[in-house]
Amino acid sequence: MQLAFLESEGSPIRRQYLALKRQYPDAILFFQLGDFYETFEQDARTVAEECDVALTSREMGRGERVPMAGVPVHAAETYIGRLVERGYHIALCQQVESSSVATAKGSLVRREVTRVITPGTVVDAALLQSTRANYLAALITEGQRTGLAYADISTGEFACAELTGPSQRELARGELWRIEASECLLVEEESARDIVPTSTSLTTDRSLFSDPSSTLRAQFGVASIDALGLGGADLAARAAAAILRYVSRTQAPAGRLLDHLRLYDPLGHMVLDPITRDHLELVRTSRGRKEGSLLHALDRTRTAMGARLLAQWLGHPLLDRAAIEARLDVVQAYLLEGAIAQGVAAQLAETPDLERLTGRLSQRLLMPREALALAQAAERAEILGQTLRQAGEPALTAYADRLALPADLAARIRDRVADDPPFFGEGVIRPGQSAELDELRAGSTDGRQWLLDLERRERERTGAKALKVGYNRVFGYYLEISASALAQPLDHYRRQEMGVETLGQLLEQLGYQRRQTVANAERFVLTELREYETRQDRSRARMADLERHLFDELIEEILAHGPTLSRVAATLAELDVLLA
Repeated sequence: MQLAFLESEGSPIRRQYLALKRQYPDAILFFQLGDFYETFEQDARTVAEECDVALTSREMGRGERVPMAGVPVHAAETYIGRLVERGYHIALCQQVESSSVATAKGSLVRREVTRVITPGTVVDAALLQSTRANYLAALITEGQRTGLAYADISTGEFACAELTGPSQRELARGELWRIEASECLLVEEESARDIVPTSTSLTTDRSLFSDPSSTLRAQFGVASIDALGLGGADLAARAAAAILRYVSRTQAPAGRLLDHLRLYDPLGHMVLDPITRDHLELVRTSRGRKEGSLLHALDRTRTAMGARLLAQWLGHPLLDRAAIEARLDVVQAYLLEGAIAQGVAAQLAETPDLERLTGRLSQRLLMPREALALAQAAERAEILGQTLRQAGEPALTAYADRLALPADLAARIRDRVADDPPFFGEGVIRPGQSAELDELRAGSTDGRQWLLDLERRERERTGAKALKVGYNRVFGYYLEISASALAQPLDHYRRQEMGVETLGQLLEQLGYQRRQTVANAERFVLTELREYETRQDRSRARMADLERHLFDELIEEILAHGPTLSRVAATLAELDVLLA
């Protein structure tokens, strides 16, 4: 099919699609059309095959039909998860204005690619394993030097290393198999295929690995990369910069969470090659299952954060005696402080995944229910801090200050967000947060009474005792009367008064306008009902705008404490692992 021809001669929506597709040629473009994400051409064939959905077609101008496959917006997560798991990249193109606004302007609905989802940049909770980190890695090799970096953008973990000497490729292989990255960025695929796990999706882009200085200085606010300890580790710096650039392209807001880069030496931990890891069955058995592995035998963690950290520690054993002794001091303190340990365990069991909630917060993806979960985690952290301060063991009391959060953080969230909010929409914000919102809600309640009054009044006016007011999303409000009632003759006095024979003729004389025919009934509308519907639409749109604004305002307030929340999450994970 000649795309250039279709772009110039096809429909306006076709031209809009092609302009966006050109920007993301290597991704499957999920193009929102109302309540569906549609894909076209080869993207559609891929989606149909991989997701087992129907492959159809759509005319896009001058009789040309284009292959098409669509999935409902509300269920898209499932299909996206399946595609990403198989290594595909997804460009999510959403409608960023309402159809009513576009119609008023006489233009197409504006659409933008809001996110690019790849195996290593997933942040949606439904697409992630709660007890396993999801790493994006970057690897670059020159001679006998290799730069390696990895990050989990759902938690903010970010580390890099420079490997040198004749064994550097084996070291890099051991590290990549340890972290089991979902995706690895490379300069060229041929140079690294033998050291990257076969389960890792590969993305090749030489431009990502150019001079790292400006990228790293801008990200961390330093005058020189020497301040990050990377002065003599230029390949590690290039790998770290590659991750930042790739995240900026795909999930730009996630970059804010990568606010700390750790330069580490793989030789500071026990180096385990892939074969040894498999034989020891550290985190999974030879069949690829957690059940039966050392991790499964040891894992008594109570939080998803702790479970991820335990898996990381098992795969990366310490060699530093002082660090090992420090961990054992906490374990011993738990044993000596049995009551404190029980209190910590009880609170951890009620603590949501603050690490990943903070990750979604940093990208402004936090939903109302997740905001309440974050408030719950903050409350648990506060109680844990109080519990640890009561301990007689310094190894435990030292953690109390690391759990400190602003005292009113949880209260601010609970004051703003309703107890049982919807996914998003009307009812997210508590009453009392906005006088205008409260007034509009009161008007909505009054509107329901107006409809009841209208129904009663029209029954009296028409004599149709079974007349009822209804609503659907397609046709809006209507007055419904059965077909049999419409055909009934009027009584003698009404016929003389109105000059018509049947109820149907009377309704026409009274200004009833047919809106829809359904089985055994007709639906009508009146001018005053249309006016009421217009007022209600405007009111609902304004309420939605106000609720969104008030929630976004809350997100910005919480975001100011993002680094503190990350620190608290890391502390909770460590307390959990050492208790387990």
